Amino acid sequence: MRANSQATVDYIDLSARMLELAQMRVGEQRVVYHHADALTIPLPDAEYDLVVTHFFLDCLDASGQERLVERMRRALSPGGRWLVSEFCKAGMFVALLYAFFRLTTGLHTRELADYRTLFRRHGFRLERSESAWGGRLVSELWIESSGALAGG
Repeated sequence: MRANSQATVDYIDLSARMLELAQMRVGEQRVVYHHADALTIPLPDAEYDLVVTHFFLDCLDASGQERLVERMRRALSPGGRWLVSEFCKAGMFVALLYAFFRLTTGLHTRELADYRTLFRRHGFRLERSESAWGGRLVSELWIESSGALAGG
């Protein structure tokens, strides 16, 4: 928000507590907070320049991931970008994190999301990738490729 004074943000979260924490931390008049499910909230077509999901895709089963990617693809403007951060390397550390999240949040999934195949199938291409924690964590910037090919 500091980098772009014209930016507006729609923040969607199913957790009322997470919304409350975000509002306390960020505040910001240019942020509209939505207590809603990302799989069902009405979204405009071709409206967003950027979608950001950090540690969210692995909260969904395969059909939920498919629905989310379809919805976000429609909501992104041509050439829009999607910033994703997820765990990407199985092992004891990630298994412990999943166990913790199952206990504290009711997370149902038990494995890392294979979102890359899904993104490519829906017309996204990987623009940039960075990893941390010995490759256990990845942040990737994906671009909606029809707009990219058209110079968008």
